[in-house]
Amino acid sequence: MGFPNGASIPLGLSYLGRGQYPGREVASFNDKASNNSLRYFALKGGAKSMAKLFLATLCDDVREEKTGKFSLMGVFDRFLVADFRAPLATFWLFAQIGCDTEGEHTLTVELRRVEGTSVVRAEIKHQAIGRNSITRLCHANINLRLEQLTIPAPGAYEFALHSDGQHIGSLPVEVLQPPPRLVQ
Repeated sequence: MGFPNGASIPLGLSYLGRGQYPGREVASFNDKASNNSLRYFALKGGAKSMAKLFLATLCDDVREEKTGKFSLMGVFDRFLVADFRAPLATFWLFAQIGCDTEGEHTLTVELRRVEGTSVVRAEIKHQAIGRNSITRLCHANINLRLEQLTIPAPGAYEFALHSDGQHIGSLPVEVLQPPPRLVQ
């Protein structure tokens, strides 16, 4: 019995078949560890791609070495903003994700207040190529250069990351305003 759309079966599960559940198509799985629990995943026109966030950070610069390694310069987790009308200095969001299928995927990055108010949203296409023998996922390194970004006020923010519409993680960032300088 084949898995829909040729997708791989999640680790630790065996595929039992497809069925209907209140008007939605589902795939049934048997948990190999317990050998008795069934898992159901909603399918939209076939198996939905799954992704995992391995690493996400903000930094001043990203350098790709000749060996394929990445060097991250000036890693940080907060902005110190004196004037909220001025754009921030250019910075990078670097992420490494794993996708269960090779090929083109969509990554959505949204800077938002922790309460949910969106500041900016960007969508990029990336390629996940070659299956990693340890994670069994196709890895992709994302270098997103962010320029001319303004933040409205101090507070708690996060960069929310979505791969093919699935939330894979958030990167918290603190925005502070330095105390005013006293002129003597």
